[in-house]
Amino acid sequence: MNTELPPIDYSRKWFVMAAVAMSTFLSTIDGSIINVAMPTLVTELNTVFSMAQWVILAYLLTQTTLLPSIGRLGDMLGKNGCTRPASPFLRWVRCYAACRQPFTG
Repeated sequence: MNTELPPIDYSRKWFVMAAVAMSTFLSTIDGSIINVAMPTLVTELNTVFSMAQWVILAYLLTQTTLLPSIGRLGDMLGKNGCTRPASPFLRWVRCYAACRQPFTG
């Protein structure tokens, strides 16, 4: 019985590093955009600044917490195992959000 593992191929390690760096950069940009838009959100939603800060903090913490978990799930299930169930769910969420409030723009 041969229990040797096949050698690991490290030829794509820089692509993985670039993908991780890009996702971290985009998450940072997302947080910055939300913080820049906060005064407008407070004005448009008729709320207080501290309440908007708590909501945005909850959003950013949820995103930061779920990013490694979803990445691991993608590693275990594969690209299609993660994308196929998520796509209809995200479509439903977008449609629900779009129909929830009338567009006043």
